[in-house]
Amino acid sequence: MGHGDKCKQPESDALVRIGRYSESAPTRQSLFGRSISVFDLHRWLEHLPEASRPEALQRARQLALGYDVPTTAAKLLLEIGDDEAAEAKLLAETARIHGDYYGVLAPLAQVLQAHQRLRGETAIYRALLTAIVNRAYARAYGHKPATGRGCGRSRLLTLGCFRCSHTKSSRRRSRRGARARSHSGHT
Repeated sequence: MGHGDKCKQPESDALVRIGRYSESAPTRQSLFGRSISVFDLHRWLEHLPEASRPEALQRARQLALGYDVPTTAAKLLLEIGDDEAAEAKLLAETARIHGDYYGVLAPLAQVLQAHQRLRGETAIYRALLTAIVNRAYARAYGHKPATGRGCGRSRLLTLGCFRCSHTKSSRRRSRRGARARSHSGHT
């Protein structure tokens, strides 16, 4: 939230306190549009006329579908009742799910499970487990995990990806083989 947003929130709250709901609605909509948080959605909808809510929820859905943080978007989509879109957003952007946020991700996985969105739940748990493994290996080997080339899966520099041949040791072997062939006159 930027400095301008911090100034708008108290202004919006003051307008609500004195009963000027229609004047606070555009400010609350703007605040929601910047954060797409469930909290700000509820604040925007709080005093919105009932007739305006379907359009506001459609706007919220569009913002969520275009948002670059899939977990934030999924939480909002679940809140507005679009479970299928929430799961699709997570599955389309699994590489952008950062498993370091257990406090946010574990409850999200539970909600996905309750809504029978098991593939989305699996994507969340995979990100959590990958982060746990990466942190454990980083401490054990004294380096940070790297993203593997070619396969797109996260892997460690020392172990490589188990699903493809782009491991550090296989690259080293192929370089040695090329050197040996160049020294022996073979091409």
